[in-house]
Amino acid sequence: MLQFEAFLVQQGLTTPENVVKALDQQREQTQSIGKIALAQHMLTVRQVFEILNDQADHGSKFGESAVSLHYLTDPQVAALLKIQKEGRPEVSKLLVDMGAVDGAAMEQAVARYQALTQRRGPPSLSAGEDARPGQAQSGKP
Repeated sequence: MLQFEAFLVQQGLTTPENVVKALDQQREQTQSIGKIALAQHMLTVRQVFEILNDQADHGSKFGESAVSLHYLTDPQVAALLKIQKEGRPEVSKLLVDMGAVDGAAMEQAVARYQALTQRRGPPSLSAGEDARPGQAQSGKP
């Protein structure tokens, strides 16, 4: 499946290096679940630290540790993940902001990608190409 970021590279609108920079910025600008839970008054600072310790000990995700310690329920973790996703900056915006892609060109690319994916699902990459240059969080622009 072709992710949006790889589509941009394949279309010659940006480079893999710019995509990686944008994905790094996205990761840096995405608020952690623990911080969101604190802001939502769902956890205390002490509970967050206990979850982080449990997470480190067991190699689990924050939400998994929070549920296993009975500090959060699965629906609460899902709500936190939704808040996190809604606050995550879009890679397309980051690429435009950093000057890697022109705004008008990005708008056209988003429209082309959406038309392609709605018509027949995400297009496939050519053999030997990576679906994601870096650690993409989503396939959406």
